[in-house]
Amino acid sequence: MLVQYYYPNILKPKQLDNYLSKGWFRNANMMYRTKLICLNSELHSVVNIRLKTEEFQPSKKFRKIIRRNDFRFSVIYRPAILDEEKNALYQDHKSRFEGFIYSSLELFFYGEEQAANIFNTYECCVYDGDELIAVSFFDVGENSMASLLALYKQTYRKYSLGIYTMLKEIEFAQKQGIQFYYPGYVLDQVSIFDYKLKIGTYQFYNWKTNRWKKWQLREKMEFHADVLKEKIAKVEKVLAEYQIDYEKLIYPLFSIGYIDYSYLRSPIFISCFENEIPSLVVEYWLEEEQFVLSNVSTLEFESNPNIVEFSKNHSAENNFFNLICYNYNILVTNDPYELMDFILEWKEEDFEF
Repeated sequence: MLVQYYYPNILKPKQLDNYLSKGWFRNANMMYRTKLICLNSELHSVVNIRLKTEEFQPSKKFRKIIRRNDFRFSVIYRPAILDEEKNALYQDHKSRFEGFIYSSLELFFYGEEQAANIFNTYECCVYDGDELIAVSFFDVGENSMASLLALYKQTYRKYSLGIYTMLKEIEFAQKQGIQFYYPGYVLDQVSIFDYKLKIGTYQFYNWKTNRWKKWQLREKMEFHADVLKEKIAKVEKVLAEYQIDYEKLIYPLFSIGYIDYSYLRSPIFISCFENEIPSLVVEYWLEEEQFVLSNVSTLEFESNPNIVEFSKNHSAENNFFNLICYNYNILVTNDPYELMDFILEWKEEDFEF
């Protein structure tokens, strides 16, 4: 499946290890796994990465950052404490986040339900005297550690505190005998997340084999996003041949379709005839390897800004931000040309299936 959710009531350290080792990561109070993500009006593949701590040695550049900051600041590790001081850092940092953004630090960790924390979450606090200038949060399992979030005061930017807290997290893992450090994911293309790759030599999760492999050039990797874009391009080619107007749209809400199958579950789709409100859409289901033509309707997506906000890039024109629900599937096929009879009939007769 492209997207999977798991809401555990209890999560033992060894269970966290197991989920992390299979490409899952934490999102609020749940475990979440996705192969695709919509960011900056583009469709991307997610590339989960991890570091083997026993093999890690910081580079000369990073040793210099560690020495300078260790001398200048003090660091405290402890179970996470969410307070107003850290939430203020979070509010200052929200503008640099992409996609769906939780409105507060508590929502980031516990979600809208404000469920009890079942994760063994620690924090790495950096102080300049008595002043908190940076904090990072990480979950600890039996043999794994997952980095969650790093925040720092912008006035201390020259000290590379985001990198510094990552290095201190790895140092913590090494001292605790933790084998794997999971800093989340990067994308199939160069992105703002690539700072993580500067730290050391990573492994990446191969979705095809369900195994971890040594990091390699992205050009040598296989990505689900490329397959999906290629299939949608085939539909565009056929529509152009038949002179059918259409609009290609990115659908950031696609993961909702994996909670409730009555909603569209493709992150990119074709809206036939460029209607302002899509009614006839073509998508490609990767799991079934089929093109799907559907009659759909839309519902306004009511996002509570007190819970979730959107980054500025998410408001781009080619992003569709209302919920799309299936009325019914008209045709499922592996040949995009087979779609045309139904699309042409719809165009010429305004026929309702």
